[in-house]
Amino acid sequence: MALGSSPAAATTFTVTNGGDSTGTTSNLTLTDVDTGARIMCHGTWSVDAPDGTGPGTDLFATTGLALSCTTALNLTASVSGTLGFFNASWPGNGFTTGTLTGTDLVVNIAGACTTRMRGELDNVTYDNSGALTIDTDATPKLTIPTGTGSGCLGLFLAGDWITAQATFTFSPAFQISSP
Repeated sequence: MALGSSPAAATTFTVTNGGDSTGTTSNLTLTDVDTGARIMCHGTWSVDAPDGTGPGTDLFATTGLALSCTTALNLTASVSGTLGFFNASWPGNGFTTGTLTGTDLVVNIAGACTTRMRGELDNVTYDNSGALTIDTDATPKLTIPTGTGSGCLGLFLAGDWITAQATFTFSPAFQISSP
């Protein structure tokens, strides 16, 4: 008789009331772990969350990101690009935790410099009332790729790690569940 364990059943997730939705934030903060530089942003994030059932990968995708920001030094800034795809990892009672992968942000500070931030954001929770929360990663996976310029006024340097924190409120809200 062979002993072994059966493979765990894959968790499936279902999106309902999906479609195009717009998230609004007044508190996105991006912080360079190495220099301590921060930018605080407000604006919108459009996503497409199609109805359907699947393994939890790419439950919704960014279709637009437009944020106005200021730095801790009161310089104006803007952020565009994509926060990526939401990948669910754990179903809860009315909420789902996961990651945003494929994050690719373009940050322009005071029209004087532009830098990119690429990678993923962990510690993301979507609440079925329409609130998406990004909590600071203990081990950030969002970085400024090497070769991205002169260091953007010494604030955000190539090779530095970036943490993010925000709450977006989506309207209309869509629901994510797991049977």
